[in-house]
Amino acid sequence: EQVEAAEEAASKADRNADEFEAEGMEEEAAEQRQRSEVLKSRASDLRAVMEVLEDAPQSAEAAEVVATQLEESARELEQEGKDDLASETQDMAQGLRRWSRAVKVAS
Repeated sequence: EQVEAAEEAASKADRNADEFEAEGMEEEAAEQRQRSEVLKSRASDLRAVMEVLEDAPQSAEAAEVVATQLEESARELEQEGKDDLASETQDMAQGLRRWSRAVKVAS
């Protein structure tokens, strides 16, 4: 809905600019053209965010799988006595799990 509203507002700003130009009001027309460009950019940004959010659940699930693999690797590294690497690997797994939870909440 927000994407459509921004696109409609941009279209209206373009029409207003055309009207201002027809009346010789160049400064007002330029302002409306600038407003239109900002609104078009906003609509594009919103569309991109919506696309990301649509794909987010699958990305969150993939992150959970990777986090599990990282945790397994961390355990193996601990057994090999590589505690620093194990700790860093575990931190990465926890970061992915936090990100995954945040994505699930947001979507």
